[in-house]
Amino acid sequence: MHAESLHRFPNEATSAGSTAYYVCLLSPKTIRDDLAALYLFRHELEKLYAISDPGVARMKLQWWHQQIQLPVDQPSVHPLARQLSLYYHQNTNTRLFDHLISAFDNRLHRLPLSDVDAYWQACINSGGAFGQLLNNLSNRILSDDKAKMYGAIIQHIVWLQNLGKLLRQRINLIPRENLEKHRLVLEQLILPEKKAQVSVLLHELQQQIEEHYNLSACQRGKTPLQKNFSISCRLLKLLKKEDFDVIQQRIALTPLSKLWFAR
Repeated sequence: MHAESLHRFPNEATSAGSTAYYVCLLSPKTIRDDLAALYLFRHELEKLYAISDPGVARMKLQWWHQQIQLPVDQPSVHPLARQLSLYYHQNTNTRLFDHLISAFDNRLHRLPLSDVDAYWQACINSGGAFGQLLNNLSNRILSDDKAKMYGAIIQHIVWLQNLGKLLRQRINLIPRENLEKHRLVLEQLILPEKKAQVSVLLHELQQQIEEHYNLSACQRGKTPLQKNFSISCRLLKLLKKEDFDVIQQRIALTPLSKLWFAR
C-alpha cells in the first residue's frame, strides 16, 4: 500500500516519544509509512472507547470495517481507510482485520470476561491479530504463532498500563472470577482506598498470565513487532516495580528508554 501524505510517519499515533514512534523510526523506510498507518488505525479504534453511547461507537466501528473492505476500484474517500483497504486486499490473511474489528466490538459491548482464560483469549483476539499484521509487513519473518503470542503479550501490558483510563471509560477487562475472589466489584477498582487490594489483584493476574508464555524469550530483534515487544517487556518490569499503581496515574517509560530497547 502507498501512504497518503496525511498519514505518513510520523502521524497522530506515532508522535515523537511514543513506542510506535521508535518502532517506526528504527524500521526500514520502505515499510515505515505502512507501519504508521496500522498504528493510526488502532489508535482510531481506541478512540471509540471514549464515546459515551455504545451504539454510536459500534456504528463507527462498523463503518471502518466496511470502508477497508471496499473494492480496490471503488475506494473509500477517507485517506486512511483507502490506504488500509489496499493492504487488506493485498494481505492473504484478511481475517486478521476481521478479528481486530471483532475484538474491539466485544469491548464496546462491555462484555464481561469470566476468567483468566477468557482474558487471555481477548488479548490474542486483539493484540494477536495486530501483531500478525505488523509481522506481515516484515515478510512474516516470525512464525504466525510467535507473532500472535508477541502481539497478545503487548496487548496485555498495554491494558495494564492504561487500566485506570479504561475503567473510567467502562471498559471491563478484569476477569469476574478474579474480582469475586478479592470481593471487589468493578466500580470499586477506581477508589483510592482500594489501592492495596487492586495491587494484589493485578500482581495475581500477572502471575496467571505468565503461565501462558515465557518472558525469557523477550529479547531485542530487528522486526517492528520484536521492537514493540522489547519495549513492552521493559514497561512490564516498570509496572511491577511500581506495584501496578495504574488506576490513578499512568506509568510510562522515558523516550530514551524506548529508543534504547527498540534498537
